[in-house]
Amino acid sequence: MTAKQIAKGALLLTLTGLILRLIGFFYRIYQSNMIGNEGMGLVQLFNPVYSLILITLSSGLSTAVSNLTAQSDAVGGDTTKIVKTAMRLVFLVGIPLGLIVFFSSGLIATYIVKDERTLMSFRFIGVFLPVVASSSVMRGYFYGSNHVLPSSVSQMVEQLVKVVAAVFLYEKLISKGLDYACLAAVIASVIGDVASFIMLSIIIARKGSQTKKKQVVASTKKIRSDLVKISAPLSLNRLFSSLLHSAEIILIPRRLLLSGMKYAEGMDLFGRFTGMASPLIMFPSIFTSSLSTMLVPTIARDIHNEKMLREKISKSIQLTMVIGFLFSAIFNSCAFEFGELLFAGKNVGEVIKILSWSCIFVYLNQTLAGIMHGLNKHSAFMWNSMIGCSLRILVVYFLVPLKGINIYVWGISVSFALTAILNLYSIIKSTGVKVDFRRWIFKPALVFLAMKATGQYITAVLSVLGIYGKLHLLVVILGTALIGLGMMFGVGAISFRETVVMLGLKKQRNS
Repeated sequence: MTAKQIAKGALLLTLTGLILRLIGFFYRIYQSNMIGNEGMGLVQLFNPVYSLILITLSSGLSTAVSNLTAQSDAVGGDTTKIVKTAMRLVFLVGIPLGLIVFFSSGLIATYIVKDERTLMSFRFIGVFLPVVASSSVMRGYFYGSNHVLPSSVSQMVEQLVKVVAAVFLYEKLISKGLDYACLAAVIASVIGDVASFIMLSIIIARKGSQTKKKQVVASTKKIRSDLVKISAPLSLNRLFSSLLHSAEIILIPRRLLLSGMKYAEGMDLFGRFTGMASPLIMFPSIFTSSLSTMLVPTIARDIHNEKMLREKISKSIQLTMVIGFLFSAIFNSCAFEFGELLFAGKNVGEVIKILSWSCIFVYLNQTLAGIMHGLNKHSAFMWNSMIGCSLRILVVYFLVPLKGINIYVWGISVSFALTAILNLYSIIKSTGVKVDFRRWIFKPALVFLAMKATGQYITAVLSVLGIYGKLHLLVVILGTALIGLGMMFGVGAISFRETVVMLGLKKQRNS
């Protein structure tokens, strides 16, 4: 994969992710208005367990398909045979797993999620589990063959179909209670996945019919063996991390009860955090997520070129830190304005303000994840993530009953910081890359302080002029962002020449 192809792929992933986040974000606002904070909390109780099941089935296999497809494509192999073999594996494992979920839905809802209103949702998802997992595996195929467009279009189709289905289903089912509201959200999500599955299946089938007979064709047994060898450890890693995360999410409402809250109040507060504040903070991570996706093959390709490897790692971390500090300043300066504008009357501003401090470490961990997977440091990344997640569980179990939800929000920032430090240590130990304190931390932090001061100054001026609401928020965001970007270039945290090249406005000179 050439640098030009990597840049195009990253740009397309970023644009796709941006559109998906925008649709998803406004869908969350619509959803919260339709089913309320308690309904949002109920959906969030369902999601971690469902994600755990789905990750176990497909996440490692998707990465394995991507890797094997890239290797096969390089030697002129029949890449469609890889994805077809992987899909057969998904259904071979997914059908019995789906049946287990279907018939155990009552036990899952009662004893694991501890809310019987999720029973129908688990029963429904058990039927369609293999189809949902197959969509993820097929996208791995397109990433590996460097055809990002089909995957991107399928994700947009999936999201749009889901939103349309949700609007229709909420009108029909929401009056029957929150258990049906949760079911409506799940059915809409599955309908979107089925639409994506059909679209990708047609594209792969057409490509398979065009495969030339002279292409190198590996045996099905060899492909199946390679898929299992790669996917098994990856799925195991993600399974452990997801188990801890699921335990964390399920514990929160129960521990809030011990702080003196009623269950409905705890679910209301939990819904505010997971369904409103957290998605807003995660919105800008679309860029670092795309960067992480493209870093895996890039790092793997340069793993024996130490100089190039260190340079790419350093530049990636530097760029991520710039993004983290910029958005941390914006969210910190406009927390209450964001809260009132997007979630009026729901008191989300304070949570957004506390979460804004985690931006730097959340985004950094995404980039570090791509680097570590490219370096084949899957186990180290798993252990580092488990340590961070374990810290959050300890906070939930011991401190939330005493201090409430805010201490958990602070715990998130600390745990992500700890995970980032551990991941960075693993990368430094493996590659010998040097910490560039001046470019990674000092210069972006200096700009952060300037942005904070700018935001406060603009807010004071607008208050004197009597300007509030949407215009107030827009002016503060644009003012702080422009000052921030200008200073990032001014102090040298971002190179103007490299940015122009990256955007394709100027060709890079060959050395």
